[in-house]
Amino acid sequence: MLGSLVAISGFVQTCNPDVAAEAEVYEEVTDLKNTMEATDSQGNVYTIGTDQVSEDDQDAYVEKRGPNGKILWSMHHSATPVDERAVMIHIDRYDIPWVVFTVDGGSNEQSFITQKYLRDESVWERSLFRGYGRADGAAKVAVVACLNPQHGKLERATFLMSRTNEGNIDAVDKTNTLVVDSFFVGDTVAVDARSWYLPPGVGANHENFVFHPNATDSTKVGDSWPVRYILSRGLDLMYSADILQ
Repeated sequence: MLGSLVAISGFVQTCNPDVAAEAEVYEEVTDLKNTMEATDSQGNVYTIGTDQVSEDDQDAYVEKRGPNGKILWSMHHSATPVDERAVMIHIDRYDIPWVVFTVDGGSNEQSFITQKYLRDESVWERSLFRGYGRADGAAKVAVVACLNPQHGKLERATFLMSRTNEGNIDAVDKTNTLVVDSFFVGDTVAVDARSWYLPPGVGANHENFVFHPNATDSTKVGDSWPVRYILSRGLDLMYSADILQ
């Protein structure tokens, strides 16, 4: 079986099951969610949020309580001077929690989301986008992550960001703002996002950021592009990237 295995109540589940049912998922994505609390089929309640640790800095947390209200675990997935927030959560049909974080800036510290509370170092190795990238200032980007329900560590994760091309051949494309509005996890991961700079298109990955070919002034809604991404549950493949009108 593919992916990261999670033992739950005597059987095995996974962030990335060996399934091929994209057609079914396209029917399911009419129900994208944006919630800060979710309950699994066993009555366990997951809550997300942020702790204000300084005037300009927040750290994200995810907490799991049993049906009796007892805290089973509480996890801060990042604790750096970078502003990191947990903004939405979804429990899939396997009772696995998925969380969207936001990150305003990158960090090489061991307490950054790319290094703290991981199942192991392989979590980011196969990610679609492994890191924040480079930016002028602290552009806000998203992190979509699958968590282990037993202890809250990251099992799989990917960044989602836009980039700006400065228009000359020697310039380095810089990371810029992309915000997730809602998401849903079935046999794939559906993400509705808004991108204020050039969003990634199908074929983009951590080694080659491919700009979305349909991201033009005529396809903007207001000052941003609304994009629906369909990703693999392993968060290592982008199946589609449709600009919504």
